[in-house]
Amino acid sequence: MFAAIWLGLAISALDIFTTPFEMSRDGYMETQYTNSWGAAGNLLAAITLVCGIWFFPSIEFLIITINGITVLAKVGNSIHLLVQRPYLIPKFSLFKKKLVRPPRSSSLGRIEFIDAAPAGFVMNRMTLAAFSLYFAAHVWRHLSQTLALGAAPVDKAARVIFAESAFIICAAAFLFTTTGNLTFIYLAMAMGIMCFSGWLFPRIFLSGLKSNETQDSDRHGTASVPV
Repeated sequence: MFAAIWLGLAISALDIFTTPFEMSRDGYMETQYTNSWGAAGNLLAAITLVCGIWFFPSIEFLIITINGITVLAKVGNSIHLLVQRPYLIPKFSLFKKKLVRPPRSSSLGRIEFIDAAPAGFVMNRMTLAAFSLYFAAHVWRHLSQTLALGAAPVDKAARVIFAESAFIICAAAFLFTTTGNLTFIYLAMAMGIMCFSGWLFPRIFLSGLKSNETQDSDRHGTASVPV
């Protein structure tokens, strides 16, 4: 457990180091690079987690796959930014102590889950496998939600998110109070995603594409009619 805590601290420190570069991306209106690196990190983390959890069922492996790989993606984004703009490379000659802000206590929040679970929770191979399924469903939900929001009105996606959140909260609360089994809770959360956004977001995306194509064809047809 101490090794997991130190590993989480190291990953959190690296995450804090990459934060200014992500902010620089936003300042240059290049958020698409941050999203691309983040999506690649999430996909790689999901694949690594699903494939490796049966061979390395440990907290350390969980931290590396969930947090470590995503932070490595942020490092890749930072390096990519510095290659594009070498003048942003930090230099001690430009360091001004008076501009440094004190660190926020919430910056290390990603490792709090290690001690947050009650002592009755058991992290075995089945629990980690259930978490792998939930994380894979979460990544799929994130990607499909991005596509749905880009092709359809926001209100449709908002209704799906509201219904899914209500189901997951009720199911997780019921299982927590009745069984306290972490495996069942992760499975319920994964099932909630697959029953709602897992298939509704792709459907909303495809429906939005068809609607946009129809509007484009109607617009072109109207423009071609002679006056």
